[in-house]
Amino acid sequence: MKLSSFTTVYCNYPLEEAIKRIAKAGYDGVDLMAVRPHAWPQDFSAAERKNLLRLVRSFDIEVSAVTDFSAAIGLNFSSTKGKIRTEAIRYAKDCIELASDLESKFMMLIPGWLVLGESYEQAWKWAVKGLKECVPLAEEKDITIVIEPAFNLLNSVDSAIRMMKEVSSQNLGICLDTRLAHALNQPLAESVKKLGKDLAIVHVWDIGPQELPTPFGKGIIKFNELIKALTEIGYNGYLSVESPRSILGLPDPDEYARQSKDYLNTLLKKYER
Repeated sequence: MKLSSFTTVYCNYPLEEAIKRIAKAGYDGVDLMAVRPHAWPQDFSAAERKNLLRLVRSFDIEVSAVTDFSAAIGLNFSSTKGKIRTEAIRYAKDCIELASDLESKFMMLIPGWLVLGESYEQAWKWAVKGLKECVPLAEEKDITIVIEPAFNLLNSVDSAIRMMKEVSSQNLGICLDTRLAHALNQPLAESVKKLGKDLAIVHVWDIGPQELPTPFGKGIIKFNELIKALTEIGYNGYLSVESPRSILGLPDPDEYARQSKDYLNTLLKKYER
């Protein structure tokens, strides 16, 4: 397994500085949040994308994923408004293009959620339709679209597996997020084993009082069980360290990045023998 960090850890830093600090902390990869101030796809010309890739390579790391932050900017595959669905699909395709240009293998997204008055069935159909519209580009660019169980549509590992089967593409995978799995009452080890080869990315963060993120090992997430289960299924992808996306940022992002990496490395050494 490899370790990556979201640029959300450094959400109020310039992108170049965020990448530099993530590399300095000893990570193998960087997960780009595809929103301003970091990696909004339309902000990068072809030349700027090449420069960004060159920068990442200069630190001997890779772009582990480009993450579609549609939920943060009001875009939704399952919106009752057609214009919003169209914009959400366009944005997802832009993220696929960016991932391809940065030589990443993954573009991650939450494919939709219900709004008041909308039926689950209708929201589901629109989410599946949106993903199907994105799949041809993902297949052309050899990018895996990774869907994440979150909110009230993909509300379980089982629902994510169902959606992946309905969309039916080799270029689809599933993300397991420790914080969201806890919120959805999904046991981590059980979820890992259920996902098996369909597990593409694992987002990791710990949770303390009032469900707020806390330093790794200080909260309620059972990381020992998670790493053990991942080892047992032969998972060799990324554990991507996440943090809240706040305009104020973390009190000490360098310490959070370092402590998270050290904690996870200790567990990996324990189980990856």
